[in-house]
Amino acid sequence: MATTFQNIYEDIRTRSKLKESDDTMIKGYVNDKYKLIANKYPWLWLYETTTLVTTAKYNTGTISTDGTPTIPGIGTMFTSAMVGRKFKAVGFEEIYTIAAFVSTTEITLDNNFNGDDISDGSYEIFQDLMSLPSDLDSIVSLKQHLTPIKIDPIGIRELERYDPSSNLTTTDPLKYAYTEVDSSGNKQIILYPPPYRAMILDLKYKKQITELSADDDEPLIPEQYRQILKWGVMSDVFVNQKNDPRWLVADKTYRELLSDMLGLIKNTDDVMQFELENKRNRGLSLQEVINTGCCDFDTFAKW
Repeated sequence: MATTFQNIYEDIRTRSKLKESDDTMIKGYVNDKYKLIANKYPWLWLYETTTLVTTAKYNTGTISTDGTPTIPGIGTMFTSAMVGRKFKAVGFEEIYTIAAFVSTTEITLDNNFNGDDISDGSYEIFQDLMSLPSDLDSIVSLKQHLTPIKIDPIGIRELERYDPSSNLTTTDPLKYAYTEVDSSGNKQIILYPPPYRAMILDLKYKKQITELSADDDEPLIPEQYRQILKWGVMSDVFVNQKNDPRWLVADKTYRELLSDMLGLIKNTDDVMQFELENKRNRGLSLQEVINTGCCDFDTFAKW
């Protein structure tokens, strides 16, 4: 059975001999400790690998325009999936967003077409905007699938200096920039040059740490290490709320659990940094703690 937020804060309340009225305080401590642990080191459980699939550009048939948002097509097979994609008439610089799907031979743009009327003209529909996973905090790397070709990050202002209308070519994306979130609140990126074909992109990213709130919420910390939140919070509670000398036992157990998690740190440099810091901050041994008179072995075992 998974260790949930409720399991954690109720166990802390019981072990620390607090009351249900203290739950708000305990929950705050749990979330503070969770964020502190998660953000201190690049734990492997904070990182995810997935794939994104780009959309091939579409230019079958021809279109007409008369200065309105309505774009009739001849020999086209427009689809509802094209809503939200970009539209460009060949020979014109301005790029529009498709606002509505009417039929396989008619779409509606987000603005009036700005330019001379077109009859039987060429066009391109493309998608340079991609939504990212809902739990993504930041991108670690983005590259073409099974190749060493990376797609490099740039700022949105720098990307806006590029002209996508001049790069509707057969060049795969080489750059990306974060932009506004989508309708679901997920982060999005713009690819440049705009994808001309359907292709797989390998995405590595750091997960977002969201605050625990519902009783059945689970921290990203692996199940076997979630007790670290209990011991870390009890140490804080004993020090800040009860001035209880048992914080030494709780703090020592908390640091031992952190040491056990060393194998879940992303690389050896971070492990070495952690070990040095842990040695500097290490508390007393269990026997030394007991010698302070805060508790005995039987009391410790009951915890």
